[in-house]
Amino acid sequence: MLRVRSDALALRPQCHIAQVPNEILAKIFSCLPLDKPFFIRKLRQDLERPRYRNVRVPQIIILSWVSRQFRQTVHEHSFWHDERFDFGTFIAAGYLRPRPDDDAAAAQWDVEYQRTVGTILPKWLADSHFRTCLERKSAWRFTDSFVFLDLLAALPNLNPTRLSLGTDRREITLSASFKSLPLCPNVTFLEIWPFEDDPEKVDLTVIRLSFPNLKTLHISEPDGYTGNVHDIVGLTEFILHSEIIDGQLIPYGSSETLTRLGFHNTGFNCRRYEFTTKGEPQLTSFNNIHTLELFPIHTKLKNLLMPMPSKPTCLHASIHSRDELDHYLFSAPCFQHVRQLHLFYELAEWLHWSPERGGPFFESVIQQITSLRLLEKVRLGLGFFDPAWLRYFRNLRELRELICRPWKIIRLGDMGDGQELLDKYVERMISQLRGQTCFEVTPTVMIEADDGTNLILSADVKLWMGE
Repeated sequence: MLRVRSDALALRPQCHIAQVPNEILAKIFSCLPLDKPFFIRKLRQDLERPRYRNVRVPQIIILSWVSRQFRQTVHEHSFWHDERFDFGTFIAAGYLRPRPDDDAAAAQWDVEYQRTVGTILPKWLADSHFRTCLERKSAWRFTDSFVFLDLLAALPNLNPTRLSLGTDRREITLSASFKSLPLCPNVTFLEIWPFEDDPEKVDLTVIRLSFPNLKTLHISEPDGYTGNVHDIVGLTEFILHSEIIDGQLIPYGSSETLTRLGFHNTGFNCRRYEFTTKGEPQLTSFNNIHTLELFPIHTKLKNLLMPMPSKPTCLHASIHSRDELDHYLFSAPCFQHVRQLHLFYELAEWLHWSPERGGPFFESVIQQITSLRLLEKVRLGLGFFDPAWLRYFRNLRELRELICRPWKIIRLGDMGDGQELLDKYVERMISQLRGQTCFEVTPTVMIEADDGTNLILSADVKLWMGE
């Protein structure tokens, strides 16, 4: 037997990072960017002349190859438990190039994606320690039904409380996920968004059977379903993400328990600002709604909101065009008990509309919202605020706090130092407000617009109206 002297062992290189506690390793690993893969050289042996090729691999996965300690630390990393984490997106971003826009190239990308998922995911799930870590995960998000079904099969003890199921691609159908749903008694939050042109519709009756204790339901793309949600009881929050308000998607069975109701128009990205109704939706049976979300608040909602008996105290709303506010919209009975108001204007509109042109319109908006006499806290993100408008708010006896976020758009060709411009912008805001009331001005953001031609400066202006 070969004997090694103890002094020779002492001279061997020591790996000091292996002696670092797992808690410190987890802190170090958290600094790695999850969306930036690392390229490794891999030998291709399927060719007549073997050669190396660059392969994309997430940096956090490469760390798991170093040692058993590193692998277990990676398995217990907090990003796996983030409610926004999605296995399909993580694999696509870490192992593949971005999905091309060309149809033929996109179809080839989809084949490569499915092959990668079928190779990578089973290897991860073969590790018992990794499976144990995943079974502790309570919030799950899936944009790929195949990944969802594979995880269901590999994790029999999976017991989520928050579940988001959807797809943004035609070749992945959501109905397969719903057909395989087990009984999930602990799920209290469910979000679903099928592909808008999916030929296989999702059966909504599965929701009532698989999620008996559901409290929060978010639904998108109303044309992607069959059945309705009328029989779902016990909901406290319901949000519909669509420009179409379909009566089949109103949870009438939860009319006594629902406290938060929202209609989010997803069509504004295509400049379809108006809500449309389908199937005669009614809100006359909802009595206990405390928070109302309307994105955007639009004249077409007046007929839906006017007869609603609820008296919400909190209103979150947006404005996306100058044509959508009716002079009598805020006179609806359901708005007269609002105490907290958050109203903002779509930033993209400002790139084509200067504050000088928007001033008269926004003053009319201010006049409408100050007709709500019980307001206590108001937050405005209209992009423009004239200190002269404070006279409208001084008539509100219950108002204690007013926060507004005006913006300043500067053409990149006209600007100097960005920070200097932001400081001057804040100084100008302070000079305009001096002597008006107790206030505080805080710089919040300085960003370059998406088109690369504008710099957007912003500041939060907080005023205490009761002092």
